Parts: sequence; C-alpha cells; structure tokens
Amino acid sequence: MTADGLQGTAVDNFHYVRQPYTQVMGQTYTFSIYAKYGARNWVWIGPGGAPGATAYFNVNTCVVGTVVSGTSKIETANNGFCRASITWTATANVTDNIYIEGANADLDADYLGSGVNDVYYWGAQLENASVASTYIPTTTAAVYSPTLYDILPKTFCSTCAASKLTVE
Repeated sequence: MTADGLQGTAVDNFHYVRQPYTQVMGQTYTFSIYAKYGARNWVWIGPGGAPGATAYFNVNTCVVGTVVSGTSKIETANNGFCRASITWTATANVTDNIYIEGANADLDADYLGSGVNDVYYWGAQLENASVASTYIPTTTAAVYSPTLYDILPKTFCSTCAASKLTVE
C-alpha cells in the first residue's frame, strides 16, 4: 500500500484535506480511511454540515478517541496502518465537505505544523451504508455501485489537483 502524507504548514491552525459531498436527510453514511502516524499520532475525521458527526483516532495505537457525534470504529490494518471510520445519519440535506485532519491529541485539532508528514492517508471512501465495505480501488475518478455513495480517489497530496482535494 502506498500513501500520501499531510504536511501541516508552520502556522498554529487546522491542517486538513477535504472533499465536497452531498448528503440526503435521513440517509446513513459511513466515511472510512486508512491512516498511519507520522509526526502526529492523532487524526480527526468527519463531515461538515448536519449532524456534525466527528471523531478522533489515535493512529499509533489504533484506538478510538472522543466521538463528538455518530458512531466510530477503528481496526488494525497492514504495515502500521489503521482503518478508521465514522457513521452518521444525515439530519438535513447538505452539500459540504468531508474532512481528514491531523490532530495534536484527542480533542485538539489545532496545532503548529512542522512541515513534515503529520499523518499518512490512503483509501478514503464515503458510502451510503451503515458500515464500511471492503476497500474498492480508485485512482482519479469516483466509483459508484448500489451501496457506494462516493469513493474519494486514493491520492492525497499537497497540491491535490488530480483528486480535487483541498489541503489547508
């Protein structure tokens, strides 16, 4: 498995990648990623918009931290990676962003970036389902099936032009 790193700039702020998505009120969604620690042990994932489901994960020990809303799960994967997921039911029709963010600690996503890979990411996928399915490989285009809402391309990078992700 290859992965890209999220490098936080040398400012005290939030450091994340995001992808636009649309959710439908009453539908259940699961967002999952493979993550591995770099300079940071923690990652925060979740959707923007209602209901504001978010969760923190220690990707060094593969342990779920604080779950602000929704339900979360983490499991050990190969090569030091963990697969983290969050599931929620949309409480409104919303077009917003889904976020993957490095974190300094549990409940502490605002930190001074160091210019090195804070966390490594791979295989993000967003599904219209109550659990994460087996990873479906993609490169630059979304894949759709009866249960998949949208699968983000596997590439997370500092420019992210090919995958239409914005790093901040």
